[in-house]
Formats: sequence, structure tokens, C-alpha cells
Amino acid sequence: MLRLVADSPLHLPRGEYLAAWRRGEISAAALETALSETGWSGGAQAWLDAEPRDVDPVPSPRLLAACHREAAGPLGAQSWTDVVIQQISQYCAAWFDRDQANWHLDHERGFYAAWLEQMRHPYGLSALPERREQLRLRAERLPGDAEAMLAAGLAQLQAEPEWLKPWLQALLMRNNGWAAWCAYLGWQAGLKGETDGHLRQLLAIQMAWECLLDDGARGPDSAWAAWRRDWGLRRHGRADARALIWQRAHELSLHAPLAQALCRESAAEDGTRPAMQAVFCIDVRSEPLRRALEQTVPDSRTYGFAGFFGLPLAYRVPGSDVAQPRLPVLLAPGWEASAAPASKPSAARRGWRAFQRSPLSGFALVESAGLAKLAALAGRSKARGRQAALPQLDPG
Repeated sequence: MLRLVADSPLHLPRGEYLAAWRRGEISAAALETALSETGWSGGAQAWLDAEPRDVDPVPSPRLLAACHREAAGPLGAQSWTDVVIQQISQYCAAWFDRDQANWHLDHERGFYAAWLEQMRHPYGLSALPERREQLRLRAERLPGDAEAMLAAGLAQLQAEPEWLKPWLQALLMRNNGWAAWCAYLGWQAGLKGETDGHLRQLLAIQMAWECLLDDGARGPDSAWAAWRRDWGLRRHGRADARALIWQRAHELSLHAPLAQALCRESAAEDGTRPAMQAVFCIDVRSEPLRRALEQTVPDSRTYGFAGFFGLPLAYRVPGSDVAQPRLPVLLAPGWEASAAPASKPSAARRGWRAFQRSPLSGFALVESAGLAKLAALAGRSKARGRQAALPQLDPG
């Protein structure tokens, strides 16, 4: 599916497997086993004889934004796909910002509605001066609700039922990082028995962009026709199936020597009791300590243990709006803990030290500290106005 929706296959190019086969890195027994797992009964040689000699990489189906021939962006330096990815990424970064920016978007409208409001303003597409007004007028006609946008987009673009699901996934994969973040928010909400609609609203934004770039032409040379042809073909099935068989055979060929090495290590144990046994969590942090212990104490024996550690709570740093879970990500914290707030004098002292160390304190600190000397300066000025008493000289 990733090969179809994101042009990200889960296997190497066919030529890599053929080269490994010729070098002997993929054994005939492993290939026979991989073929038997798929139900193939004709033997490895018959399967190899049916291998296509010249197989060109088949590109994934394009989204409608990628079917436009004309360039976009300032002076035509970007493709429409780049423009869409950049606009949505910048909007998501502003929407999901957590107190890093000085100005924030209005969250009362909702994720999709706030995006649409931005697109309807002239400044929303300032990077596209040639098409800005045209796209703004089209945005005025888009529905204001995310669910209505999804229904309107399906009606306008007329996606076929047989490839509707992978096409919708491809829309989300266009900004896959933000789609993953929205899916994470939905999953976290589900752990608490709640719901989160960011993922569906992101899908509505993606579909809205496809509708904005749909010029309405339905002829054989239109971008819409090219988009439907791409998704109607979907020519990845047979080539990907053969590549996955090669991938499985390659894995089996690598498993065999590893399994033999592990068996030899187990057989080498003579049953004597080691000087020490230690169990470590299987992560990269404990691995250096584990290896160092094995080298320092040769007659010790270490084991790896896959476990989850943590406390069923989330910790909130004082002054922060974010609570950090202290338990495995598969679970939701049941409690929230925070440090006791510091006393006001110590907090004031920390604020004063931070002010003293800031880059602008060289100017602001001098100016503000000078006000504290105002009374002393005034007192000195008043003292200068008095007539000084002359010392009495006695000439005698």
C-alpha cells in the first residue's frame, strides 16, 4: 500500500535481488521456501524463467496537483505539489504551535474552518501573485464545514470506488508528518475515551486543495483526465508481488547463519554456574554497559529483557502547559504530578538574574538602575545650593 500511496516500496529494486542471487547471497532453498509460502508449486526455476527481463520502475499514481503542466510559485520556480505541501505545512506549524510564536491562530473556528478563512483573505496566497485572486474566488465557494468539504470534493472529482481508499490515503501522505501527528492526537484522545477530529479535517484541507486546482476541464487532455488514468491503471500488483518474494528469500538467507551462530553459542554453555548473571533492558542506553560488563568479568552472563518501565502519571514542569507522560506510549497516564511552585522571593530573584543576563541588559539595566539613583542625585544637587561655611582663620 505504501508503494501505491506514497511511492515508498517496502522492498529493494529488482536488480538488487538479482545481483544478490548471482553472488550467492540468496540461496535456492530460501527462494523455494519463500515461493511455497505464497502457494507457488511450479518450482524456483520455473518462477525464475518467468522473471521479466526489462522491468522499468512504475511510478505511483499522481494526485491532481501533480497533473498540472504549468509551474507555480514565484516566477514558476515551484511545482503545484510543492506549493500545496508548503502551504499546508506552514499552516499546521502555526496551528499546532505551543507558545513558541508571539502570534497565534484563532482556535475557536476549528482546524479546517480557520484554514479556509485564511485562504479567503488576499494575504493567504501572497506567494502566488499570478493565481492568487483566482484561487481566492474558488476558496469562497468551498464549504465551511470539513465533513461538507469531503462530500463536495468526492462529488466534484468523481473518484472511483475501487481506488477511493488508497487515493484518500495518498492525500494524507502528501503531508505525512502532520498526518501522523493528527493521527497521534486521535489515538491519545481514544485512550482517554474521547474523540479528536484533526485527521479528518486535515483530509478535508487536502481535498480542498485538489478542488482549488481543478479547473473544471474534463477533456482527454485535461489534468483531471490524467489523474483518473493514473489511478485507474494501478500497475504495481505483479511487480510488487515478485519483489516481495525476493525480499522474503533474502531475509531467509540472512536468518540461517544467524540462527546457526545462536545455536552454537547456546551449545557452548557447559552448565557451570557463572560468577554473575545480569539482566538488562534491550535498548541502546544499556547496551554499552552490558558489553563493558561482559569484557570486564569474562565469566559473567548477561541477558536481554523486553519490558516497559515507568509510572502511570504525567509530569508537568511548573509554568508549562505541557504534561509529559512517564509511562509507555501505549498507555494513558491516570494521574498528573507537578513540582511545588517556588516561593515568590526566589522566583523574583530568578527573574532578576534572567534580566541581568539578557542580551539587552547592557542598555536596559543601566537605564532602569539609573532611576534608583535619582533621589541621591537630587540630594547632592540640593546640597550644592547651600553656602559652605568658611573656616575661621586666626591670623594671630
